Amino acid sequence: MKQAQFRVLYRQFLFRMVDLEVLSASALGDTNKLLGQFAALLVFLSIWMSLGAFGFASSRMAPQAALLFTLVAEHFLVATTMLVIGLFAVLSWDSTFPNRRDVMVLSPLPVRGRTMFLAKVAAVATSLGLTIALLHGAMGLVWPMAFEAQAVGQEAPAMTFEATTSPVQAAELQSVLNRDLPAAVADGPGLTIGVVTHGDRRIFSYGKAQPDARLEAGSLTKTFTALILARMADQGHLRLSEPVRLLLPAGTARRPIGKEIRLVDLATHHAGLPGNGSAADLTRYLTRYGVAAPPEPAYHFSNLGFLLLSQALEERAGATYVDLLQTDVAGPLGLRDTTAESGAIRSTAADLLTYLDCNLHPEKAGALAGAIRETQKLRAEGAGDSRVGLAWLHRGDSDTYFQNSSTREFSSFAFFNPTKDFAALIFLNQSPELPASMILLDDHIRQRLAGQPAVSLKMTYIPASKGFTGLLRWYGAYWFTMLASALFIYCGVLTVQGAAAQLLPRRLFLRVSGLLQMAAFCLFLFVYFLQPLFGSMESLDSPETRAQLLWLPSYWFLGLFHQLNGSMYAPLAPLAHRAWVGLAVVVCGTAVAYTLSYVRTLRQIVEEPDITPGLRTVNWLPPFGNRVQTAIGQFAVRSLMRSRQHRVILAFYLGIGFALMTFLLKAPTMRTDADAPLLAASVVMLAMAMIGTRVVFAFPLDLRANWIFQVVGLDAGAACLTATRRALLLLSAAPVWIVTAVVCFRAWPWQQAAGHLILLALLAMILCDFCFLQFRKIPFACSYLPGKSQVHMVFLCAVGLLYGVMACVQFERLMLQEARSTVALLAPFALVAVGVRVVSLLMRSEDRLRFEEAPTPAVQELGLQR
Repeated sequence: MKQAQFRVLYRQFLFRMVDLEVLSASALGDTNKLLGQFAALLVFLSIWMSLGAFGFASSRMAPQAALLFTLVAEHFLVATTMLVIGLFAVLSWDSTFPNRRDVMVLSPLPVRGRTMFLAKVAAVATSLGLTIALLHGAMGLVWPMAFEAQAVGQEAPAMTFEATTSPVQAAELQSVLNRDLPAAVADGPGLTIGVVTHGDRRIFSYGKAQPDARLEAGSLTKTFTALILARMADQGHLRLSEPVRLLLPAGTARRPIGKEIRLVDLATHHAGLPGNGSAADLTRYLTRYGVAAPPEPAYHFSNLGFLLLSQALEERAGATYVDLLQTDVAGPLGLRDTTAESGAIRSTAADLLTYLDCNLHPEKAGALAGAIRETQKLRAEGAGDSRVGLAWLHRGDSDTYFQNSSTREFSSFAFFNPTKDFAALIFLNQSPELPASMILLDDHIRQRLAGQPAVSLKMTYIPASKGFTGLLRWYGAYWFTMLASALFIYCGVLTVQGAAAQLLPRRLFLRVSGLLQMAAFCLFLFVYFLQPLFGSMESLDSPETRAQLLWLPSYWFLGLFHQLNGSMYAPLAPLAHRAWVGLAVVVCGTAVAYTLSYVRTLRQIVEEPDITPGLRTVNWLPPFGNRVQTAIGQFAVRSLMRSRQHRVILAFYLGIGFALMTFLLKAPTMRTDADAPLLAASVVMLAMAMIGTRVVFAFPLDLRANWIFQVVGLDAGAACLTATRRALLLLSAAPVWIVTAVVCFRAWPWQQAAGHLILLALLAMILCDFCFLQFRKIPFACSYLPGKSQVHMVFLCAVGLLYGVMACVQFERLMLQEARSTVALLAPFALVAVGVRVVSLLMRSEDRLRFEEAPTPAVQELGLQR
């Protein structure tokens, strides 16, 4: 008997992802169809994300690059697993713990609480295991092989810190570095270091480098260009806020509608121009995109931007860049060995150290003092946590200005700290023979000069599991890590949910539970898309990055992965420890929450009512037409506002839109066009909001309550459809349109903003009519066939929508530049909107409302074979 009870309960709990109380009476196997769609989506994701493993396994990568790619890929797989399981936990929120239906149905039956408890746990474990198996069915086969194929035992920076008892002076730095630098540097291809502290200068070199050799300044050239700009502004030849268009030859670029790129935007990398390119690339860019400024300028390092700036300065001064460098900078500062060749500066360590010393003490620069101070004024956000002046980046935590560069010949680092009066420059010959820890040399020297703990330049050996036994270890580590990360996120949700159920009164918990559910949904999405990326080995050197990684569980399990596969990297060891601790805490928390739910929650369900009478409030909803239309429209709005289940379904669609929007804002192809991300994001969010709202309209609140609408005898199908259409526009299109309007009118001229908003409104009208071509229902009042939702197709269509929008926004941006082209853009959409509306009206010949999703069959099946 107990076994039979367990099997029945297990089956019911396992398939209760869909509320059986709202299904159509003819659904039968339709629930299995829905589950099959979810399974198909997971399998598609697994196959799609496994394709990269084949290219990685067959590629020829340097050991350090392969290690870095392995870390990035492993973290991506772990984070994606945690996102999928987190969304699974949110969607199954109401079926995790016993609810009123469990109590009312099972309490009169001779079912022991222990049996129900075990059936619930078994059902949860099965659904969780199936989700992991489907998600990693393909990935779990190919990625471990790829990791094993590229695994190579190698040395990497140890990422430990060495104490600095007091600030190191210039005269002492060489002896300190003789002890700190790896032995390979002494016989390496070359390293030149210059340092000045409190006016004391030292220049020394290692390997084949010569202290007086002429060096390629790389991106340090940009600071010279910025100083020329500040010098010309100080002399009144130009203004920093002046549009760059005015400094270019006539006809180079026409005046855009709205904001345009200024000189200061170029000097602070806030012009939205591409990162790299030649003079020909710059000409093509200006011809295609002009000089329109981004609506919300963000820092984007651009060599092309400084190329444009140098050309503009040459045009305004009527002199070449070489002449400007000599007359405005090199001559006044006494830099005798500094020249410009093909737009890049070559100089000696002595000259560059003099240049840095003048930045420490502008008063030494004579007539250039004011211009130097102008370059150091912080004007905008820079890379990471830094801010930017004119070309110089600034770290606020250490009050250090810096500029780094990498060319085919050199890696160069330059920085100065006015507060502590020190500066240094480093020129390192590019060579694979040098230890990887050399990428940390600038931080090491800066920390020594500041008297701070210095990141070690020592190397540590990272072993690699190879061969057949190594491959087995990779497989074991992969699957255990993915299961452990999934268990952590799912049990974490259960622990929070169970703690709230035990600490709060039953009625208060039911109100708070919906908020917790939405908060968990938003948290998983925000953390996944906005968490810091592990992009390089030196990323672990930043104290801020390390602090963030210690609080991000996806990185904990990255450390656990490497601990299990035998390739532990020292900086990841604390993360692996946190993974074990966190896993133990949430598993114990889940066990306690489940136990208490069957000891205390069942009694609370019986003894306390779930709902209490609400208070009368002011009717804040607008009329939707006549009385019938107003009743239908307000019923739709209030139902969505009150139903947690429907809000979660809508949030799922909005989450997809948010994910696509984040991709658009971060996509490198979008950075070449300042306005494209905003245009595309508004269209994507509009589409997903309207489609999601249309889906929840078809999902009933309570199937048994639909008889109320049937006995009323409503026969005004057209009126109901009109009210439903207005409710859809109010709930989905209006919020997106209003937010877009606020952003557009702040960022663009009113003509351009109005054009995009009209286009967005036309798209909303077209999509709304398409949504209701076959809709003859009252929202939330028709039976439900879950298989019709086609959830696997939603994802594929969303990806198709993304690429379609990305291809179209470039054209829209060009058309919005002028009034005539804007009208030409809007006219076809207006005609389509009218056409779809006419078709929708003609299809209203069948005006009777439907309350059953499945049509009545022509032949009734008696089911006698059963």
